[in-house]
Amino acid sequence: MDSSGGALAAIGAAVAQSLGRAEAVAATSTDPQPLPQEVSTALKEVGMRVPDVVRLREIDASGVTFVFLGAPPPPESLAAAATWSLALYQPPAGATDRQEPDDLERIAGARTVRDRIERRVEAMIAAPDGGSR
Repeated sequence: MDSSGGALAAIGAAVAQSLGRAEAVAATSTDPQPLPQEVSTALKEVGMRVPDVVRLREIDASGVTFVFLGAPPPPESLAAAATWSLALYQPPAGATDRQEPDDLERIAGARTVRDRIERRVEAMIAAPDGGSR
């Protein structure tokens, strides 16, 4: 889950689902926003499905393992959640597309986030408790 509209949560859920965690859900504590194109591209290029993003409050939290993706801290209600500090590419302040084309940086950033999440989810699954904490 994230608190930035769902882009990071979508990557996290897609990765978890691709690794056999069909129950993984992309949730955000804010209003879901349209996903940046680079997120969809980074997922689809490796055969991952782009998940729908839901509001955190729509999830039945009983028995759920939450992982907060983004800049700490997570929402107060999830203070005990694991926090993975990740961010998608942000253009320099004041830059416009005419001044700084950033398509390559954006897709590279989304790919990097996807790959980092994949390594962490694989480690969770391989843990003795199977990532169920």
